[in-house]
Amino acid sequence: MINEETMKIRLLFLLLLSGFVLCAHAQSLYTPGKITEGSLASYYCYAETKLVWKIRNVENTDTTDIMYYKNGEVAKNYQPSGKALFSNDDLIELFCETLTSTELSLIKNKAAYFLQVNVVCDSHGNANEVGFGFRNDDPVLTRLLPDRFYDLEQKLKRLLKVNLSTEDIQIKNIKYFAIIDYRQIN
Repeated sequence: MINEETMKIRLLFLLLLSGFVLCAHAQSLYTPGKITEGSLASYYCYAETKLVWKIRNVENTDTTDIMYYKNGEVAKNYQPSGKALFSNDDLIELFCETLTSTELSLIKNKAAYFLQVNVVCDSHGNANEVGFGFRNDDPVLTRLLPDRFYDLEQKLKRLLKVNLSTEDIQIKNIKYFAIIDYRQIN
């Protein structure tokens, strides 16, 4: 039989071990100013604010929020007026298909949490580059492997099509974003 002292030591050891596992599990894969490498893609992370991090594929070439006319002039305060050929429900469905059921349960209906999808599209309305923004304490996205972000990025490039206006076509690379609010996930 195990004596009471041995039971206490084992219990203490299990509690410490659980604490270490939880701490390791809570660590983010992404750090502002650093590149996180995967086998399919690598992502550069930067802090947009104290609370929001953004990541972008290191292969992306248009990395600013500034838009330019095709003649090189800056398009100050330009707001694209084209019409999205996808719905927010399409975006949410694609995102949910990317996550496991465990991951979905961690974020479902979580207030103040989101995935921001930043898009750079060509003059035909096709998404060329996709980046992501999320809270720095997001229980899923801060630990999502780069290859899974890459998979999501490729699927989003096929979905995110826009019917550009005549004015939009004058811009070299149209930039816009879409938001998935976790409270909208069923």
